[in-house]
Amino acid sequence: MQRYPIAYLRRSSADATDPGDVSREAQETAVRELARRDGYTGEVRTLADWDRSADEAKEGRRAGFLAMLAAIDRGEVDVVYAASLDRLYRSMRTFVRLTDAAKAHDVRIVTLREGVLGGDGSPMAQAFAEITAVFSGLELRTTKARAAGAMAVRRSRGDHIGRVGYGYLLARNDAGAIVAKPDPAHPLDPIVNAVREAGSILAGCKLLMARGVPAPDGGLMWGSTTLRRIIERAAPELIPTAGPSGRRQPSNAVLSQLLVCHCGHVLTPEGRRRYGQPAYRCTRGNRLGREVHGAVWVAESTVLPWVKDEVARLRAPDAVTLAAGNAAVRSALAGRLERAAELYVLGPEKGGWTRERHAAEVAAVTTELDRLGDAEAVVAVPTIDWTWEPRSVNVVLRAILVRVDLDSDLRPVSALWTMPEWRAD
Repeated sequence: MQRYPIAYLRRSSADATDPGDVSREAQETAVRELARRDGYTGEVRTLADWDRSADEAKEGRRAGFLAMLAAIDRGEVDVVYAASLDRLYRSMRTFVRLTDAAKAHDVRIVTLREGVLGGDGSPMAQAFAEITAVFSGLELRTTKARAAGAMAVRRSRGDHIGRVGYGYLLARNDAGAIVAKPDPAHPLDPIVNAVREAGSILAGCKLLMARGVPAPDGGLMWGSTTLRRIIERAAPELIPTAGPSGRRQPSNAVLSQLLVCHCGHVLTPEGRRRYGQPAYRCTRGNRLGREVHGAVWVAESTVLPWVKDEVARLRAPDAVTLAAGNAAVRSALAGRLERAAELYVLGPEKGGWTRERHAAEVAAVTTELDRLGDAEAVVAVPTIDWTWEPRSVNVVLRAILVRVDLDSDLRPVSALWTMPEWRAD
């Protein structure tokens, strides 16, 4: 079997502001020089662990290192190149694991800084290699202790810990603490207002591009993931809530999740993109084509009068009220579930709960909830004030109606009520 050389690169930390390009270039230059010295003219296989610590407790996250060990154990590798030994290991445990595998399969480990690991194989050369592992571990532990001390000082001073989101920058306040402050060069108001006006993240992206608002990377192309992250921090109330299935349920439009196309597909709110007013689109119709499907867009103003007339037929019985006693019990049971989750996350080693105890508590609370039955399933439905914000109107509408069916022209033809007996003829 033809064996090949491996070049290994690693850096402990990397992010968007400091991706480590200089470090990568320096390491790649080092391994290329080592391969050249050995006469390799072919492609050296490179494995990298970027933004990965060499701490032995985190070794499982070093996918490149583990892949290299596996290749050595399979007898596929004849030499490993690295810029320095501390790129490969920072503990005796990792040192022994690597050197044992290399010795068993006759693999040389060569670095630009220290040379050949183990040198000529003499006891002194082996001892020197082991000493480098000890001092690499000492350096790592010293760095961690220093970082922990600095973190304690920063926390006591009230510093902002971690990265700041788009629209903010770090600055010192009058007390000397490092805090997050609005960045005048990257205002958030135009972004939040665009999403609020458009009614959805995707429509917000398109509106921002149409208005020429620069994206975080400086270009004009907005991505939905980027925009969602900004909105989650700056205006989380604009992010649709998750439904029972875990899917995001759009609720920033009056008729979200209510309009059902004749093809059976639920229409998607599209903000003011189409008609200069809220509109809804059948995405399945776009795929099928207008010739097969028919109309795919409908303005909210076209459907809303019919919905208002339908909801005006609501005649809920006066006896439908919320059971106050059950509400209190349910609130207490919800508190028990939250408490159980907190103790389970804490873990038994810190005084929390085991998986078994958490499961037992969840089962007990579930039994109590089942015992209450559906006493609160039906509650009094408030009268709709059509001047409310779209989200609030949508919540009440969806408590009254299950769906509004549309014909091939996307005009309403019928509605399915949550409680059909409440509809007055």
